[in-house]
Amino acid sequence: MYREEDKLILNVLDNKVVIPLLEVEFFERQGKKVYITFRDQNQLSFFGDISDLWDLVKDAPFTRCHGDYLVSNHAITAIYPDYIQLENRLIAISNGFRDELNRHMDEIMQCIRQRMSCEEWGMLKGVSGTYEGTLYPIRRDEDVVIGRDPEVADVIFETPEISRKHCIIRYLGRGKGYGLMDVSTNGTYVVGGPEVSDEKFTYIPEGSRISLSDGRAVFCLE
Repeated sequence: MYREEDKLILNVLDNKVVIPLLEVEFFERQGKKVYITFRDQNQLSFFGDISDLWDLVKDAPFTRCHGDYLVSNHAITAIYPDYIQLENRLIAISNGFRDELNRHMDEIMQCIRQRMSCEEWGMLKGVSGTYEGTLYPIRRDEDVVIGRDPEVADVIFETPEISRKHCIIRYLGRGKGYGLMDVSTNGTYVVGGPEVSDEKFTYIPEGSRISLSDGRAVFCLE
């Protein structure tokens, strides 16, 4: 097994197999084999060590989020506290690789934006608290609710300091920023920014940070 630029070269049953890395969705270790799942959902397996494979592709657009998985950054659609979301699958994030995932966060965010370039999407990025290190895409003019009640909230907390329905975020479009409405008991704040209304959307620019319940959680609106 070796690599030539953006291709992985395998020897399978004495045959040379060329794997274009851009066509790979993820690599998965199962016992002594590594399974390759391609973007078209076809699969190929070979005997090998996923750590050796990681050494070959770590400077390519791949992220190791788990001891058994290497995931293409181009295949990621969202990142949640405990798993990565792909088009047709969820992959767990193990604590031992969380720092590795965080190092790739900016690159992953760029890949998600490129993947969704046919529409205008914003990005809710977790900075601290339960959702630290997460990425949640927001489609233009759609509302995202943060809160404790899974019946009404899209981004769900379990801590009592977060209200049942805490705040509403609306992405206004590229270069237009976000609308933010506070509907909580303990408050939603823009770090270094304006006071947030509880009756109408307050405009805040892209790149702003919002704090829930006086620092219980912080997000960046990318």
